[in-house]
Amino acid sequence: MAKTGSFYRSFGKRALDICCSFIFLLLFSPLLLLISLSILLTSGAPVFFKQERPGYKGQIFKMVKFRSMANLLDASGKQMSSNLRVTKIGRLLRKTSLDELPELFNILRGDMSFVGPRPFLKKYLPYYTEEEMHRHDVRPGLTGYAQVAGRNLLSWQERFELDTYYVDNYSFRLDLAIILKTVKSVFAGRNVADMRLVQTDAFGDYFLHNGRKYRPLDEERKYEQYLKRKANMMNEISYADISRQEIDQYEDSIKEMLAENTYTFHYPEKEVDPEYIDQKYQQLKEHLDTENTFFLSAQQDRQIIGYIWVYKRPFLNYSRLIINSFFVSEDYRGFGIGTSLMKQAEALAVRLDCAEISTHFALVNQGARDFYKAYEFEEKRIEVVKKVGAAE
Repeated sequence: MAKTGSFYRSFGKRALDICCSFIFLLLFSPLLLLISLSILLTSGAPVFFKQERPGYKGQIFKMVKFRSMANLLDASGKQMSSNLRVTKIGRLLRKTSLDELPELFNILRGDMSFVGPRPFLKKYLPYYTEEEMHRHDVRPGLTGYAQVAGRNLLSWQERFELDTYYVDNYSFRLDLAIILKTVKSVFAGRNVADMRLVQTDAFGDYFLHNGRKYRPLDEERKYEQYLKRKANMMNEISYADISRQEIDQYEDSIKEMLAENTYTFHYPEKEVDPEYIDQKYQQLKEHLDTENTFFLSAQQDRQIIGYIWVYKRPFLNYSRLIINSFFVSEDYRGFGIGTSLMKQAEALAVRLDCAEISTHFALVNQGARDFYKAYEFEEKRIEVVKKVGAAE
């Protein structure tokens, strides 16, 4: 719960922001002019880079920095990565935090304060939790509690926790301590990640990291949602080898899978032909009537959401497990279902004393090549092969 009623919180903090920002703009005006001329002469106009950021109570304002990147394009006409576009002067400005100096104008106007949570990108707002939105109960800062505690080396969760702590506990003493630590960190070069390893956004802000992966907040939150969905889904999915006697119990969902595989994946320009799908289904049933043909399925609520249709055949002086068809419904991809089905097929190949698993595909089907390469298959002309069991 945020403290209320203190003179500093009600009047003092804003009064100091106005007075100090005005004085510093006067004192640093020669430096501001020098940096502006350096950027203009080396990179051309514009000197400043402006971007909309959410401020106090989530109101949008235009935050100003010195421009530190060039507008470089690659051979395809797309903008090159931010690290490659950082200019020599821009790299120096970022290292010394001098690119932040124009934010003194934001402070004077009342958009920002000297100390407060750093303003994030506007597109991140929908991804805040209710608790995290409290970081906007104060004006965003030129520096902040999170900056002196770890800056861009912090995870998003750590950053939000420090921001909300500051909102609940800020005072003149805490602001002064943060400013002194900021000055010390800038001169010492502490808590600054290696720019060769860290991506930045178009405004030059670092993407915070989780372990070894660096993600913007929107991507991080989407990834968290994906992990939750994956965990829930893994508890709901079962795997079964469907026999010829059981196959008709799954007729509708198997036909849906066969149709999606045939028309969505292979022939998207054609309309679904029910008669053709019936023929494919009858073919499956006929195959299952023969020895050593298997239909391994992934199911959710007894609905087929993925399958691998295989059969054992002699090849030279050993046996192979041939993949007739392998498919996971588009809505369920990326959750490890294909990997689980492939592991079951490999285990089946070992039980059947097969030395290899293989399948064929068209030479022009680069997607199939990449798909099976991910499962450690070796490409041999128009087929891919993976050794299993004793053959490995």
